[in-house]
Amino acid sequence: MKNALDVLRRFLHPPQWGVFTLPPIAFAALTHVLLEGMDGVPAYIIYCMSAYCLVICILPLPRLLQMPEYAVFRFVPRIDYFIKSE
Repeated sequence: MKNALDVLRRFLHPPQWGVFTLPPIAFAALTHVLLEGMDGVPAYIIYCMSAYCLVICILPLPRLLQMPEYAVFRFVPRIDYFIKSE
């Protein structure tokens, strides 16, 4: 059971290179499928891939929305440089 949870966690939280490369490719392929009116197995594979990409893009949002100040300090580490100390 623990191995299954680890596999699921790795599947839903891929490495950063996967998060940055897979969604643009999937959304471009989905746009092509929708504009061309394709039907069949490749279209359904692209639908599934785009749904997976949507999930991995939306999954980190709740954690970022719970602690917005932490997210700002995490993504802008030199924020204290811009704040004037009195």
